Amino acid sequence: MKRILELESFGQLDKMYEYLHPDLQERVNREDFMNSKKKLLETATIVSFEVGKPEILESWTFSSGVFVRTYKKVAAIPVTITIRAPIVGDQVIKDIDHLAKAEDGTWRFFWTKPKEKTSP
Repeated sequence: MKRILELESFGQLDKMYEYLHPDLQERVNREDFMNSKKKLLETATIVSFEVGKPEILESWTFSSGVFVRTYKKVAAIPVTITIRAPIVGDQVIKDIDHLAKAEDGTWRFFWTKPKEKTSP
């Protein structure tokens, strides 16, 4: 997880995509992933992050839109990310990220595209 966050904080989104779980790579192409992440990085900068000790879950279900799948032996990893954004300043985000092994045996992360904000 640390490597993934390092790639994001340095804007190396193309390399970050390689760590995305293959089930998601089938649904989100590299260009869409990079464009979505670039939009986020234009509005906020990762100042720092901490990765906690992973907990292995017997099973975990990923759900995004119509795609729902349950994975076995998933790493649940607590992360704390400090981002800096104009006007609002620094914000601390605490979350649990999940990684599951791909068929090649590598651990890969899950991601959902942020919803577009609509004007009232």
